[in-house]
Formats: sequence, C-alpha cells, structure tokens
Amino acid sequence: MAIYYIMGGYAMNSLLVSVTLLICAIVTRGRILENRVTRFFSSISMEFYLAHMALFRLVERLGLNTVLGNGWGQYLLTVVLVLAATALFAVVVKRVILVIEKPIMACQLQR
Repeated sequence: MAIYYIMGGYAMNSLLVSVTLLICAIVTRGRILENRVTRFFSSISMEFYLAHMALFRLVERLGLNTVLGNGWGQYLLTVVLVLAATALFAVVVKRVILVIEKPIMACQLQR
C-alpha cells in the first residue's frame, strides 16, 4: 500500500516495483530476505495479521495518529506505532499460548 503512495498514486508503477521486488527475491533464492528480521515476522505473521486492525483502531481512538498533524509525519507515526504494538502483542500472545499449550500436551502424552 505504501508503494502506491510513494510512487505518486500510479497503479502501474506500483505494480512494476512490486513485481521487480518479487522477481529479485525469487532469483536470489531468498538470500536477500533471509535474515533475523524476516524470520521474526514470519514466526508471528498470523498473530500479526489477526491483531493489526484492532491495534490500529486503538491507536486511532487514543488519538496518537494525529499527534503530528496531517501528511507523511502522521502516516509514518501511525505505521510505526501500529507495527510496534502489533509485534509486541503478537509475541506476548504467542508466548502465552505456548505456556498454556505445554501442560495440555504433556497431559495428552501421558494417556
């Protein structure tokens, strides 16, 4: 979505950039995208997907997305706040689920 606005709102330019990035990722056999950051986000991607909109609404209700006014500052602040809050939420939820799941799995193995 951000590529669309960075490219001036032209869909064809955005499509060209996205396809170029995809081809680059495929041709390099994942070497560019194989790092700790992408592994971290891929490990919490489902939690991230499920929670990001609710946390965006929370940021919006608290008025944190209008602190810098309108424009790019507001957009960047909102993106950073939502990404950070969602990543934190996803990590906490994932760890809580693992803690809850461990005794349940141990109990099932004893049967």
